[in-house]
Amino acid sequence: MPRSCASCVHAGADPTRRHFVAQGLLATLGVLVASACGDGVIGGPMAPRLAPALDEPLLVVLGDFPALGSVGGIARVDPGTAIPIAVSRVGESNYRAFSMVCPHASYRPISIVATGFQCPNHGARFAPDGDWTGGQRTSSLLEYTVVLDAGAGTLTIS
Repeated sequence: MPRSCASCVHAGADPTRRHFVAQGLLATLGVLVASACGDGVIGGPMAPRLAPALDEPLLVVLGDFPALGSVGGIARVDPGTAIPIAVSRVGESNYRAFSMVCPHASYRPISIVATGFQCPNHGARFAPDGDWTGGQRTSSLLEYTVVLDAGAGTLTIS
């Protein structure tokens, strides 16, 4: 007659070979599933960190986007292409451009909100400088290179 397993979750359960193998298999599957998630962020640590490549540089006329007229302003500047891009004015003559594709699970486009950006799909939130600030755990927004031509009032994004 098998002995009762006092430390088993199911007090009084028989420590049969079948029970032992089933519990071991469940524990192994749990470890495999947890490790497949990497750092807990979809895509894991090996996910690409570069913003999607542009076919050609994007020229932005600042006068076309009133929100960029003051520090803290954010505007979506892509001409309705497959790659949504936003520009954030983070200083008097400092602009940053970001992919509006959520780095968590590639939802596009994320929303521009009063505090920066937010993914309406999973709730990830980002500051105007693209840094992740809360909601669904993920990395910061992917960034493009921005060159300001103050004399012409334009930005070139590449």
